[in-house]
Amino acid sequence: NDGAKVILCSHLGKVKNGPNEDESLAPVAARLAEKLGKAVVFVSDYNVTGADATAAVAAMKDGDVVLLQNTRFRGEEETKPNKAGEKFAEELAALADDYVCDAFGSAHRAHASVAVVTKYIKEKGGNCAVGYLMQKEINFLGNAVENPVRPFVAILGGAKVADKLNVINNLLETCDTLII
Repeated sequence: NDGAKVILCSHLGKVKNGPNEDESLAPVAARLAEKLGKAVVFVSDYNVTGADATAAVAAMKDGDVVLLQNTRFRGEEETKPNKAGEKFAEELAALADDYVCDAFGSAHRAHASVAVVTKYIKEKGGNCAVGYLMQKEINFLGNAVENPVRPFVAILGGAKVADKLNVINNLLETCDTLII
């Protein structure tokens, strides 16, 4: 409503067998257009940041919304930081002036579109921020740990317990019960 040009990117699924229409974000663009009551330009290019994305962004007017294709269609998205992931992140950053991450469930990942892109946005003088949903989750978790309602029970899941040892040690200080 305030004239921003909004470029959205996201992932969908694990994309084990390469780009495919079942994991395309095309249906997301259609639903988003309904919710916003305005057109959403969908860039269907499996490359995500190719010439079609560049052209769509260049054609944007104030208030326009562009949705890029599933970021996981680029294999470099999920790999640990490497030259290919850096290149993809740099291509994403070239499309935007600022970056807002509102993907709480993915924010801990070192993916090109989540973490690495921020480096390139900052290098070109842009700003990086968390979105409203992410801020709400951070506030909720902060309050839950700093001033918990008792009894305070924490449940941790996941395959790699070793990665959670610091979290476990911190929770042991504040939790009444910790379930792993």
